[in-house]
Amino acid sequence: MSGPRGSVALRYAVRSLFRNGRRTILSVAGVAVGCTVALVDIGTARGKVNMFLRSIGEGGVGHLRVVREGWLESRKAELRVAEWRSVLGRLRADPAVAVATPRTRVQGMLAMGTRLTGAEVVGVDPATEPKAYRYVRQMSAGRYLQPSDRRALVLGRTLANRLRVEPGDQVVVSAADAGGMVRTDMFEVVGIVDLGGRLDAAICQVPLADAEWLSGIPGAGEIAVLLGDAGAVARVRASIAVPKGDAVVSWSQISPQSAGAVKVNEVTQVIISAILLAVVLLGVASAQLTAILERRREFAVLAALGAGRWTMVRLVLGEAVALGTASFVATLALALPLVWYLATTGITVMAAGGMSVGDIAIVDTVFRSDFGRWFFVDAALLAYAATVLASIYPALFAARFQPAEALRVAG
Repeated sequence: MSGPRGSVALRYAVRSLFRNGRRTILSVAGVAVGCTVALVDIGTARGKVNMFLRSIGEGGVGHLRVVREGWLESRKAELRVAEWRSVLGRLRADPAVAVATPRTRVQGMLAMGTRLTGAEVVGVDPATEPKAYRYVRQMSAGRYLQPSDRRALVLGRTLANRLRVEPGDQVVVSAADAGGMVRTDMFEVVGIVDLGGRLDAAICQVPLADAEWLSGIPGAGEIAVLLGDAGAVARVRASIAVPKGDAVVSWSQISPQSAGAVKVNEVTQVIISAILLAVVLLGVASAQLTAILERRREFAVLAALGAGRWTMVRLVLGEAVALGTASFVATLALALPLVWYLATTGITVMAAGGMSVGDIAIVDTVFRSDFGRWFFVDAALLAYAATVLASIYPALFAARFQPAEALRVAG
């Protein structure tokens, strides 16, 4: 219907909703509650993914990483990025890149007196590493590395306890260089990080120049990249130009188990939302079908006056659109304050110190849902889908009415 006929159909649909105000109110309330639960679930799922991606990116993995080809398969610490300084400069000039920092890893041995422990010694840029690796932003004792430091060392509490050292103590650091010779020197412990778990054992950082000396190989083994938008990984990765022999890998390639956890969370959210929508659909369809049966005489008269089947379908779907509009407004009124509160204020989920999931430390003590344009889009889609889809069968049912039969049953 278009023009005047369309306006008549719209007025007819709106008037039909007000004939049984109680049923309409219950239908709108049911849709609004179901859509609100779905929106809270979607926002929560997106918030969990955001928190997990933030923990992955800032937990040492990075959103992207520039490495030597073959590193992903071998994970060899002796591989070096070609022309890493120029690559690093281009990355830092990219507006999509929040942080780019070089690292070099060396398998070493730490000793204090008769106490020994193995550790992966990571050479870092003290100026940018805390921006990319959140766990070293606050020291439980001492301070972090400074650009002017040489033979300085930051340890996790687990390693410090094994060696029984505190800031100011001297630790012997040994590593085999590229030629197989053992290089040894004294390093001063300047700071200690306490994550409250076994992940402390992974923190053993020195200035990049010291790691180069220990390995005997100049250059950076990797460049970790954090993006301003974690969802832009694929786009930014495709835009990064690196020399031949180097590669850009994503966090999901570096940590497949983390990618699997994110995928499971996303699939679970879709399933829950689908179940909620199906429940709402059944409720609305039942109410609409009941309304159609109660109005058999009305539809019979319309058919006798020449209204075709598609006219009947459009009338019922017009009512569904009007009901969907009312449900959309009710959903916004109910869901918007709740999702906004969860996104801005959040919920305290753990005490300071955090927890770990696999090799990822979750240190956010407050969980926040996600909120954005998706909320309004999804609210509209859910509200109209719940009403329009639920009205398709009742509309087709109404279109099959035969005037004589309908009038006889109604009478």
